[in-house]
Amino acid sequence: PSGSSHKYGTVATFSCEIGYNLQGSATRTCQGDSQWSGAVPVCQTVQCPSLTNPDGGSVSAAATQYQSVATYSCSVGFFMQGSTTRTCQANGQWSGSNPTCTRKFTKCTIIMGKKELMRIHRSHV
Repeated sequence: PSGSSHKYGTVATFSCEIGYNLQGSATRTCQGDSQWSGAVPVCQTVQCPSLTNPDGGSVSAAATQYQSVATYSCSVGFFMQGSTTRTCQANGQWSGSNPTCTRKFTKCTIIMGKKELMRIHRSHV
């Protein structure tokens, strides 16, 4: 409302860009004393909730605000099922769903070798 003249009763409406939430009243009214009612609202960046590490893996996110990217990785011996990244969206939710880290099962070949018989002799002194 600053920087220009407005008539008594004029209502100013505030809004925020995508990825921001309005904190405070969305409207202010020009009053008879030439002042605007209420306080100036503030646009705050949307925050997504903290993410938890998947079993057998980890998640790394430098921040949890709008457009932040979280990257998942699995520990050695595990493979990932799902996307390796999620992005904080304008609605305050992370895109997609949590990936899972599944244990890799390896097949070992049984090697049959010669059997050796060892005898242990005890000697008495």
